Amino acid sequence: DIYSGKITNWKQLGGEDQEIIAYQREENSGSQTGMLKMVMKDTPMTEAPKELMIGDMGSIVDAVALYDNDVSGYSYYYYVKNMWGDEHIKLLAVDGIAPTDETIGSDSYPIVSTTYMVLRADEPEGSNARLLADWILTDEGQSIARESGYVPLQ
Repeated sequence: DIYSGKITNWKQLGGEDQEIIAYQREENSGSQTGMLKMVMKDTPMTEAPKELMIGDMGSIVDAVALYDNDVSGYSYYYYVKNMWGDEHIKLLAVDGIAPTDETIGSDSYPIVSTTYMVLRADEPEGSNARLLADWILTDEGQSIARESGYVPLQ
C-alpha cells in the first residue's frame, strides 16, 4: 500500500503523524524488477519523485539509514545483510515473519527469490558444468554460498 500510494503517512500504520518517504530503484534494476514481481504483483506502483529514485542498491540502503523512522526502501536480504550491512537498517517482518536465513531457507518468509543452476539433460557426466553443480551441493559449496550472502540449501 505504501508503494501503490494508498498509504502516505506513518499514522495510517499506527506510527507518528509523519509523511512516509518511499525510496524506489530505477525501472530496470534487479531489485525494482523483484519488487514489482514479488511484492506489487498486479498492483501498480506509484511513480516516485525523481529525488526518491536511487540508481544503485548501496545508495538506497545509505539513504534509508540516514533517517530515524520516516523512510522506507527495499533491497534484497543478502545485499542488506551481508554486502552493505548497516546497523541503522531494520529489516521488516511480513505477515509477522522476520527475514532470517532460517525463514528464507525454509520458505516460511513470504517473499523469496530463488537462484537455480540448470544443466542440459545431455550434459556429459564429468563435464565442468556437472562438476560445478556437484560441488555447489557439497558442504564447501554451501559454505561459500553462505559466505557470499546467499541462504544455502537446508
